[in-house]
Amino acid sequence: YTPDNLYTVVVGDVDVDRTINEIAKNFTLQPKSIENQNQKKEILTPIEKPTRTDIRTPKINYTSVIMAFSGPKPQDSKDFLIAKMVDYYLSNCSTSDLKNNLEKINGDFSSTFQKVGLQSYDPYAMVSVLGVNPSDEQKGIDIFYDAIQKLQQEPLSDEDMTALKNFIRKDTELIMCDSESICNMLGTCFLDNSMDLFVNYKGLAQSITKEDIMNYARKYYDLNKVSMVVVHPQN
Repeated sequence: YTPDNLYTVVVGDVDVDRTINEIAKNFTLQPKSIENQNQKKEILTPIEKPTRTDIRTPKINYTSVIMAFSGPKPQDSKDFLIAKMVDYYLSNCSTSDLKNNLEKINGDFSSTFQKVGLQSYDPYAMVSVLGVNPSDEQKGIDIFYDAIQKLQQEPLSDEDMTALKNFIRKDTELIMCDSESICNMLGTCFLDNSMDLFVNYKGLAQSITKEDIMNYARKYYDLNKVSMVVVHPQN
């Protein structure tokens, strides 16, 4: 939480000049008034082989498999858009092997992105989470690995590509209907130097091909460099 990391986004029916003046009074930096002497910018070194940690806790009655991968860098706008498409496909599409096979064992899947470094060039962490019954832990992991390998090797159908592009269009249009969502999206684009995600999302989405999806899966879902944490119920 430092001033150089701050963008202020205002959305709504406001007096623009008055709003800018109010913000300037409270947020304008004084030259050399604040130095981030205590800010530590860790050098992130990607792992070169898979790692796994197992944890037991009495607070859950299912097994959670958390897998992290080194993802796109902040300026990789097209890859972030592909990431949303891939996540939607894996989680929601009727042709997704991951979705269909996890449902057979009453499992579920979710994913998110986490900013883990302070350098402008640090990649985001791609975090994939499986929730499965304790007895199905390995089945769940195998289902995930098989689904990713299929995504890397086999192109999606024309119908799936159309569905994914329609999802991006509708999702962005919904964001534009909500002031808080617009603020969040704009702020993230400013921080990541990726304004084309805001102003050119339609063009970016239409330019994405089946090969782009496969290349994304190959580039970022490196199963030989996954960092895995498995959280087991105590008993």
